[in-house]
Amino acid sequence: MEDTNGEKSENFRRPALQVIVLGAGGGPQESNTTALLVRSVASGWTKGSIIAVDAGVHLSAITRILEETAPPGLGTQLPLPHTLASGPFAGLQLTPNKGGSPAIGDGESKGYLEVADRLAIKAYSVSHGHCIERHPHRGSTSSTATPLRYPSVDAASMASPRILPYGLASSTAPIPRAPSVAPEPQASVCVYDSSAYFILDMATNLEILIFGDVEPDSMSLSPRNLTIWEEAAPKIVAGQLAAIFIECSYDDSHSDDRLFGHLKPRYVMEEMHALAQTVEEARGDAHASRKRKRVAEPDTIPRRRTGGAFSRLAGGDESPISPKSVAKRAMSADIGHVPPLPPAATSVESPHLTTPTQELSLREAERWSETEDGHSKGPPLKGIKVVIIHVKDRPDGRDQGKLILQELEAYEADAQLGCEFIVSHAGQSLYL
Repeated sequence: MEDTNGEKSENFRRPALQVIVLGAGGGPQESNTTALLVRSVASGWTKGSIIAVDAGVHLSAITRILEETAPPGLGTQLPLPHTLASGPFAGLQLTPNKGGSPAIGDGESKGYLEVADRLAIKAYSVSHGHCIERHPHRGSTSSTATPLRYPSVDAASMASPRILPYGLASSTAPIPRAPSVAPEPQASVCVYDSSAYFILDMATNLEILIFGDVEPDSMSLSPRNLTIWEEAAPKIVAGQLAAIFIECSYDDSHSDDRLFGHLKPRYVMEEMHALAQTVEEARGDAHASRKRKRVAEPDTIPRRRTGGAFSRLAGGDESPISPKSVAKRAMSADIGHVPPLPPAATSVESPHLTTPTQELSLREAERWSETEDGHSKGPPLKGIKVVIIHVKDRPDGRDQGKLILQELEAYEADAQLGCEFIVSHAGQSLYL
């Protein structure tokens, strides 16, 4: 073992535990009240390797020790992340506080909650259809004692102008009431709530988006999907969103009035169009920001933008182009050989659809390929994998997933948004 001066004793062995004294006194001054940190040396400085014992003082003492032992200019002249070389916390890597809690942190990871080692989430509420007739309140907004009966409603009349099918007027009309429905007291819309999660790998700054049960904004009485797309768009522009996991319960032959808060290919593609539009807007904002920076700093040499602190931890920089253009991430060296996707997830079959949902044409592809200042924009969702989940079995035994994939690929062949559709199956492994 080693003594307090760091000299080896005669019976030397590797130390197993480290004890850091944060406070040694017994009062009455509370600034030095007994407090210890104990950690397993074999665990390094990993999360969960330290416990606090008799915490008479805590954060203030840790801060004081770090201020006394950290090198000068740390975080300014000496950039973060930085591994301390001396003092009680030698070997500890200090990183910028980019998040990990909804209440603290700033930057790209603000609002994320770390739920596992290097995995953080940000949750959003989405709509999973409205309640029917005499229902107990289980969802958003409020309910009244008087039950509501919702008449048949044209989905387009309720849609946000951002996600209306092409060719329709952008103005929206109030929800119509069928003449046969008697006037009832005013009541708030009640819908079942579901969730959507952005899951962030804090080491690489790469994210995926996973939806629970969800209905399209164009049919929802409480549309919220557009908020998700507005959050996702800048991540796509920056090359930080690798995949979207979204439900598609039925193929297009399933009638709208029997969707019950779910999606089919027609509406999946409608949501992808809404996402593509927000990506185009985010691209414009990013381009304008870069242009203003060039004008303000004409003599500076353009540099590749490196990712946040979590990206730098991975040992590489990232250029905000697309997920496929991101530099190889540290994790890629550890995952070994990635098995090829099954034929059901990679084959392209594009039969003619008898009930197309929107007036889609090659003009869409032409719009995505327009250039601005000599810079090719490309399809807005290029490189994004859209993984279909929650596929319901058909009573006739036909492969519902195969039908859904065929319809989605037919829509994509026409719209040219750039996304890749994959239908999930049990036992599948996706490296993103």
